[in-house]
Amino acid sequence: MSMNISSQVLSKLGSAESKIPLAVKDVFNSLGCTYFSYDAGGKVEGADRFIDEFGTCGLWLFGIPAYKKLIDKTVFKKAGISPDVDVRILNNKNYYEAVKKHTKDKKILKEITTAGENLGKTKGLNIAKFAMALGLTMMSFLAMTKGKQFFTRKN
Repeated sequence: MSMNISSQVLSKLGSAESKIPLAVKDVFNSLGCTYFSYDAGGKVEGADRFIDEFGTCGLWLFGIPAYKKLIDKTVFKKAGISPDVDVRILNNKNYYEAVKKHTKDKKILKEITTAGENLGKTKGLNIAKFAMALGLTMMSFLAMTKGKQFFTRKN
């Protein structure tokens, strides 16, 4: 049992396609930076570095996907367009018609048809979702940075 788990871990760490090696490297790098900042500058410097390292990592890893989900549940829902429809299906008329013809699920067929009939709106929403998610993540980063700087000055 433990051999299987360790084999899986080592396999993931050695995979060029996996993001796990990058995450492991980032965590150890951030821990090292935080430790040396704490060692050189004390609690305040250590806390500042910890927030900077792990806050930034968390925002960039989870911010964009989280904001995209929020936009899917609000903006797309209000517009009546499914965020699950891939715009690339709609761009090719033959492919779009084939997908509609062979889709058995009525709900999925309705979502694809609605998106296809509102192609401009669907494309615009997808472009806006990307831009909004990126912008909101950047604003969150700025807010985190300002908060961290306030905390550091206060202490």
